[in-house]
Amino acid sequence: MTRPSWGWRFAANAAVVCAVIAMAVRPLPGFDTWWHLASGREMARTCRIPRADPFSFTSRGAPWMDHEWLWQLGAYGVFRAAAGNDGTAPADAGQQAIERRDRQEAIGTSALTLATGAALSVAFLLGTLALRARGTGILAASLMALFCAWGARIRFLVRPESATILCAAAVLFIMDRSRRTGSGRSLLAIPPLIVICANLHAGALIMPFLVVAFVAGDRISARLEMGGPRGGADGHLPVTWSGAAGLVASAFIATLVNPWTWRLWRAPLALAGITRSANYYNPEWLPPSAATVPLLYAGFAILAFALLVSLLRRRNLLASPGAAPPACGPFPDPDLAALLPALGLVAMTVGAVRHVGLFFVVLPFAVAGPLATLMAARARQGAVRARVGAAVAIGAAGLVVAGLCLAGRARLGSDPATTPVDACRFIALHQPSGNLFNDVRFGGYLAWRFGPARGVFIDGRNELFTGLMKELEGVYSGRSGYDVWQDLLRRHGIEGALVRYMEGKKGVIYPPTDGQPARKDHRAFSAYLFPSAVWALVHWDDTAMIFLRRDGPNRSMAASLAYEAVNPEDWEHLLSRAGEDPSLRSALERDLARREGEAPPSRRAARMRAALGSLPR
Repeated sequence: MTRPSWGWRFAANAAVVCAVIAMAVRPLPGFDTWWHLASGREMARTCRIPRADPFSFTSRGAPWMDHEWLWQLGAYGVFRAAAGNDGTAPADAGQQAIERRDRQEAIGTSALTLATGAALSVAFLLGTLALRARGTGILAASLMALFCAWGARIRFLVRPESATILCAAAVLFIMDRSRRTGSGRSLLAIPPLIVICANLHAGALIMPFLVVAFVAGDRISARLEMGGPRGGADGHLPVTWSGAAGLVASAFIATLVNPWTWRLWRAPLALAGITRSANYYNPEWLPPSAATVPLLYAGFAILAFALLVSLLRRRNLLASPGAAPPACGPFPDPDLAALLPALGLVAMTVGAVRHVGLFFVVLPFAVAGPLATLMAARARQGAVRARVGAAVAIGAAGLVVAGLCLAGRARLGSDPATTPVDACRFIALHQPSGNLFNDVRFGGYLAWRFGPARGVFIDGRNELFTGLMKELEGVYSGRSGYDVWQDLLRRHGIEGALVRYMEGKKGVIYPPTDGQPARKDHRAFSAYLFPSAVWALVHWDDTAMIFLRRDGPNRSMAASLAYEAVNPEDWEHLLSRAGEDPSLRSALERDLARREGEAPPSRRAARMRAALGSLPR
């Protein structure tokens, strides 16, 4: 198979890299990335790795295994270099200083997103190179890489998980290259690589199993192969049985080179116990479906087809007398060394969406051999055809980039739908006293914005809040009464709350009054948890609401900033009442008029104003 010139190959590689980066470019969600950044900032400030929780007032001082410390430090370094500040603002900063800080934060988060995209692009570029090294044409290799990157896009997150995806690709690339070249020296890079990854993300614990699967598949393939040479570039690892055992052992030992040594292995076991508990819900730990990951099952089908091609090739059913062999040499079929790691990840991926990225980054290595077999069964390509294939690959990558840009999906900065920037600007300006209750999705950003001086109620570090999550689940599900909720607020000294809009409703029972029997209704969670008689709504935007206790240390602030009647989350209930109560309708109109005069503009307020205006008078 004729290879295109160096320039065409370089251009095709660059196109794949640009396309993967474009896939990774999206507004940064307001979830776990922020407490990772806060941890990196705290390490830079104290010059030590945290071993106890510094951010929450509900578990402050509790033992904490911060096993992603190296990624956090590096991410904070990228943010600081790009933004020019550490993400904080003086306690007495005015509005202009706070807005300037927010603009710098957008620059820092954009740099982080681009850096993550670059790391992920390297992972899929390694898969492309492995495909081409095995004899796959540049067009097929590029298209397979783009398909896999798009399938993994759901896991293109600015989180330590990206380091595990890159490390998995690097480990498999090194082992595959060792088989192709017949050199065992490159295998020496695997243990140091795992050491680095073990300090970036606990997902490094999967690396020894990838090594085991690859080595086992290589040994099994060697036993199954009928005749042929042995050693070096014959398609097998150039190591003896003892060398293979040493490689596996060193991979496991490498995971112990971290501040917590063997205790790192307890982290996934603890997390597995949390995710299986009844009071835990996180979509990324649910089994994937065609709706959430539409390309996953296509990936499974491609892997099954690759296995079928390998089996048919072994029985000489795909032999073509005039075909040129793959450029990499006579690899065995079925090539279990490449297939077993991917097959193992299938078992993990069907259990949780979180593992989708790992499956797709391993898939190119698994299908490289079978795809090269199919390519070799065709006539030898000419130079013109090879250049056309490279041009088509570049065009396909360009279409991906253009499509994402035209669709408005390739945007930088923070995601306003999940990051409570405006609500935190309110907190920074008004400085409410006491502890604030917060939704778990906002905890990471609060820790970044105000920590560790102002503690958070809860954030995404699940292992620290198992008891608290159980209490909250009882309240939200209705298994615990309102007195349990009130006790939780008293126990933690809650004087305010930063909450998100929730889709569900809470069933409530109104006691009998004025001779009327008790009645049932469904209300928004915030109306149930923070009733207007006790709590004042003082800020709301399209992302979050802030409530302050009317009789607490913030009573004067609550009195001066409270909205009269509106609760945007409870709008359905209020709208139904406003049609029968003119005084409530007037109060809602005043509240909405006030909100429309405040910054930033609110789409939610505009919709509410339109719905209220449509009611008959």
